[in-house]
Amino acid sequence: MINIDGLLGKNVFANTEKELLDFVTFLVKELKTELGGQNHVSSGKLMASIKKTQINRTAEKITYGIECLSYGAKLNSQQDRVKVTKPAILEWINNKMASGRAKPSFPDNLKGRKRIAYLIKRKIENNGVPSTINTRHSYNGRRLGWIDVPYNKHKRRIDTKVLPAVVKDVVIVLDKILSKMASEDKNIKYIP
Repeated sequence: MINIDGLLGKNVFANTEKELLDFVTFLVKELKTELGGQNHVSSGKLMASIKKTQINRTAEKITYGIECLSYGAKLNSQQDRVKVTKPAILEWINNKMASGRAKPSFPDNLKGRKRIAYLIKRKIENNGVPSTINTRHSYNGRRLGWIDVPYNKHKRRIDTKVLPAVVKDVVIVLDKILSKMASEDKNIKYIP
């Protein structure tokens, strides 16, 4: 039996790590571009939260990840139907009016504001949030899929860049193991 401790070194899968890191870094940029294109940047907190996680290396795998604020996943797909109350929406309307940020302006009379609150409530309950219909605020014509669109567009890069790097690293590891075996056993002849 051959002892391979110390044979492989620390950067055993250096090519794989590099290509995986390049892909994750590229995907973070693409996610931010898509999020901006869909105009989901009211506070900028979600955009700022998108980042790659630290590398997680075990004997079996190398993992990078991408993280963001939890509500980012809800913006990616149509949210489930939500229950809202007319009084809560009416309070929101009144707060908007009091702050002077109500554009377009809401009716001054309570009955008119209640009607609008009812219509908003019905729209949210029927369409969820965000509405797939409401693309007029979007720069790229989409309001959903800010995660799915860039990933699906670029996942082929895993096959063309990351997997060949894995193969290259495996060949390097096998070469080192076979060379070591040949150097320790005279019956084995290894020709690289």
